Amino acid sequence: MELIRNGLSLATKVDPERLHMTLGISEDFVEFPSSAANAMLAVGDAVAGEPQKIALDCLAGSDASVALRPARSPRGLRLMQKGIGDRLFRRGLARSGWQFNPHVTLGYRQGLPFRTRVEPIEWKACDFVLVHSVVGKTIHRELARWPLVPRQYSLPFV
Repeated sequence: MELIRNGLSLATKVDPERLHMTLGISEDFVEFPSSAANAMLAVGDAVAGEPQKIALDCLAGSDASVALRPARSPRGLRLMQKGIGDRLFRRGLARSGWQFNPHVTLGYRQGLPFRTRVEPIEWKACDFVLVHSVVGKTIHRELARWPLVPRQYSLPFV
């Protein structure tokens, strides 16, 4: 990812430790919402998902940001996100109008929109995390982490 980011004209780069893919988001709160956080913890506890192969193979720029995206969103990732999103919605926690669009934002800039294919950057996501992002600051606190567990044992075929 760094090679790709280094080749871009970005006014601001997202710090490597803050690179992420958002699976669900709430409205913004002025103060830490402990009751909402507890409800989100319950959502995370209820989600069952398997490890997901993520492959980002498109570099896309809007007029304000540049992100890596998958050419095709993996079915398992979409299903897991739908489970999270539906549970957030039922609890009144989902941000109004937000739609899942899998991507990892690399940085911010002013420029013309573009989209190009790149060599895939792949990894296996083995967990998902609830993060409290303090509004207006670059402060992010991990509140919980849940493992993604395979439902079946897979045998390697030789």
